[in-house]
This record gives sequence, C-alpha cells and structure tokens, in this order.
Amino acid sequence: MFHNKERVMPLSFYRLWVGEGISALAGSWGTMANAWLVFHWTGSTTAIGTMWLFYFIPSLCIQWGLGPFLDRWDRARILTWCQWSRSAAFLIILGCLFFQWEAAGLLYLVAAWTGTIQALYTPTTQALLPALVSKEMLTRANARIDATFRVMNMAGPVLGGWAVAVAGAELNVAGVVMFYAFGGWLASGLPSIRGRKKEEQLSWKEAIREGIHFFSRDSLLICLTVLMAVIQWAVAVLLVLGLPYVTMELGHNTLAYGWFLAGYSSGYLLGSLGVSRWMRGQPLPAVMIGANVIGGLSFIGLALSPHLGWALVMEVMAGVCAPFFHVLSLRLFQERVPSPLMAQVFSLRVLVMRVVMPVGTVAAGWMGSAWGIRPALALTGGVVIMITLVGGGWLAAQWLRKSSDSS
Repeated sequence: MFHNKERVMPLSFYRLWVGEGISALAGSWGTMANAWLVFHWTGSTTAIGTMWLFYFIPSLCIQWGLGPFLDRWDRARILTWCQWSRSAAFLIILGCLFFQWEAAGLLYLVAAWTGTIQALYTPTTQALLPALVSKEMLTRANARIDATFRVMNMAGPVLGGWAVAVAGAELNVAGVVMFYAFGGWLASGLPSIRGRKKEEQLSWKEAIREGIHFFSRDSLLICLTVLMAVIQWAVAVLLVLGLPYVTMELGHNTLAYGWFLAGYSSGYLLGSLGVSRWMRGQPLPAVMIGANVIGGLSFIGLALSPHLGWALVMEVMAGVCAPFFHVLSLRLFQERVPSPLMAQVFSLRVLVMRVVMPVGTVAAGWMGSAWGIRPALALTGGVVIMITLVGGGWLAAQWLRKSSDSS
C-alpha cells in the first residue's frame, strides 16, 4: 500500500495521531465518568449542567490570551504536560473513590481543569502538525486525525458505560487515568518545536497585538472562520432540537435518537477517510462551498422528512460532507499562518468555534418554542446556505484571482 515513499507518514506523525486518538477517547470517557459520578453523588440533573459550565467557562476565559504562550513554549512539552496533568486530575478522583469520599466539589474542579487543558491542547496540536508532515500530506494527515477524533468520541461513552456496568466507577476512572498517561508518554517522544526562538519572543501584549493584526488583515482566514462558525452554530441548534425532533415530530423513542446521532458521526467518519482521495482534480473552493451547501440542505431535508429513514439519510449525508470543509479549511490555516503565530491564530479560531456553540443552543430554544421544530430546522438550513453562498462566492473569487496572478 505504501510503495511510494511520498505517501509514508513520518513516525512523529503516528505518535501525534495515536496520542490525539487517546486524548479524544479519554476525554469523552472522562466526561461520561464525571457526569455519572456527579449524578450518583448528588442525584441532581442540575449538578450535571453545573459541571458542564465549570468545564466550558474557564476555557473560554483563557482561550483569548493563550496564544502567545503556546507559540513561546515547546509544543511537544505542552502536549505531554496536558496529557499527564489530566491523568493526575483523574487519579485524584480515583483516590476519592478508593477512600469512599463523595466530593462533588472536586468533580467540578476537575471539570474546570480539564476544560482549561483542552483549550491548550487543541490549538497546540493543530499548530504542531505542519512541522511534522510535508505540505502535500497535510490534507491526508488532518483527515486521519479528524476521523480518529470522531471515532474515539463515540467510543468513549460506550466503553465508559460498559466499565460502570461491569466493574463500577473505579475501573471507569482508572481507564481514563491510564489512557491519559499513555498519551503523555507518546507526546514525550515528539520532536522539540517552538513557534518562536527565544531571541524572537515578544511581550504578551505585543504578541497578542501581532496575532490579532495578522488574523484581521487576512480576509481569507476571516471568511473561513465565519463559514466554520455558521456550521458550528447549526450543529448546536441540532443538538438541542434533535431529541424532540425524533421523539415528537417523527414519533420514535430514544433508541431511534441514538441511531440519529450515529448517522452523522458515521457519515463524518466516511467523509474524513475519503476527503484526501476524493479531492483529486477538483478545485478546492468548489468542494468546500458545495460541502457547506449540502450541509444546509440536509437541515431543510430534516424539516421535510416524513419518517426516520429519510432523516437518517440526511444525517449521514451531512456527516459525509462536513469534513470536506472542516479538514480543508484547517489545511488552509496551516499553510497561510507562519509558525511563530500559528498557535495564537488557532487559539482565536477555537475561541470563535466555542463562542458560537452556546449562541446556537439559545437560538434553538427560542426558534423551537416560537415557530416549531421543523420551521426552526428549515430556517437554520437556509441561514447556512445563504451565508455559505455569499462567503463562498467571495472565497472562489479570491481563489481565481490568485490563480490568474500566479499564471
């Protein structure tokens, strides 16, 4: 399969790839473990919501100012420290279980800590990858990591539920500890790479100003971020409306809702695995615009769907198309942003993605209550298509202008 040397990824990529998969598995598994323990110890669903706030809000608060530090430090060491510190946090929870201390407050602190660490981990991984693989391999490398991330996010709660049912919470938390520890060992073998040399390092304020200036004057990066933010907003809308859509509009039970969720995830996996192979000979802007438009059409298809089977087809279709925008836009960021600013710019990108999620959940609740679930889904799809066509048309024009200038 790998007779062509140009298709062989370096060993450092495999360390990063497996480590990213381990991190995603441990993250989804650990989230499930924390939620189960909070509910078991308090008996309150409100406590679970509070735990999510503890996970989400600290990461939003620090995401903005993290970039200069991520570009200044050794990126491999950051990943190692992230993995081992999360392992240590869950080791403390394991100690509480061993001594039978029901400390719900500790779970909130661990949730805040892991959310903060994730804000460090994600942009660092995205900034490190271009230094490990060639420019020609970036699409395939991003697709592999993205597909693995989705699979592990699905597998984590399943393994966690099995562990709780078979051996109780102790095995559940112990699994998270071991996976994070193993991920840290993998990251410790990555090459030492810094965004800036020590003699080139700026003050925090100067680095922030430089990163914002670079991001704000690159209209292509802004366009890609806006388009990605619209997709994230639509995903958040469906997260809220998905369950009442399946149970009330289609008249099925929660098992069918599980199949509904699996449809998008399965499609995303297929799209991630095929994105580098299906791109041959096709213009990049057309693929990205088409993927987002089809994603918007899938929402309209859900609004018109008469039964569950059609809804599942729409979700699989949306999942297959999604990585054709996400993976390719990530590659464009990695190609355009210089290494000294890469982690900071990716921090800004992740911040935008995180901010639009709660906006989408609020919008979904309001639209669902005011107009009904099906009209809300149709409106969401229309917004995605309209913004994609406007932003995508501009993107295609820039691409054509760049091609004509180079020729």
